[in-house]
Amino acid sequence: MTRRHTGFTLLELMLAMTMAATIAGALAASLYVAYRARNSVDAAIDAAHMNDAVGDIMSRDLANAMPPNDVLASTFLGDSVSIQFCCTGGESHSTVPGDIKQVTFIVTDDPAGQSGSVLMRQVVSNLLSPIEPEPIEEIICRNVQSFTVSYFDGTTWNDTWDSTQQNNTLPLAVELSIAQGSTDNPADVRKIVRQVALSCGVAASATSASGGAP
Repeated sequence: MTRRHTGFTLLELMLAMTMAATIAGALAASLYVAYRARNSVDAAIDAAHMNDAVGDIMSRDLANAMPPNDVLASTFLGDSVSIQFCCTGGESHSTVPGDIKQVTFIVTDDPAGQSGSVLMRQVVSNLLSPIEPEPIEEIICRNVQSFTVSYFDGTTWNDTWDSTQQNNTLPLAVELSIAQGSTDNPADVRKIVRQVALSCGVAASATSASGGAP
């Protein structure tokens, strides 16, 4: 008897290799879509965390804003693109949690020379220094496209606030609006909007009723 040797023909091998390549390509495409979806979700979560962090920093300072007085707290000055005021609250570099500090939020060019604007937080902690101290600067947001501030007096929202013209009072609330993102892709621009009530704010009607007293 003769033994018959069996095996795959060349056609069968080519068909098997084609099917394996097709399955591998489909799996690779599925993995690519899944990785892209995961990266998009991670980017959205990171952006949301950053927005919350920026809003929390500014809200914390504004919520603790102090009305101007003759001791430490200076004038509350604000326009549509910057704001300066005194508030309480500790800093990481301060050993006294209740320190009074002067805080300024302003949009400026990136000090590192990178393209785009940054939202800068400038802090002066030693308000009794005989010489004007250099502020401690902290970048809290990069790639800022716009930064606008509005001030609520109890009736209307205003573009500016000067406490020297408001009987040394603070607004009842401040609205902050920040557009942040790359100019190369307008779809990636995110907007942060916060309305912060000031604990020491006084309504304009209350100030008028009291005869202009703070």
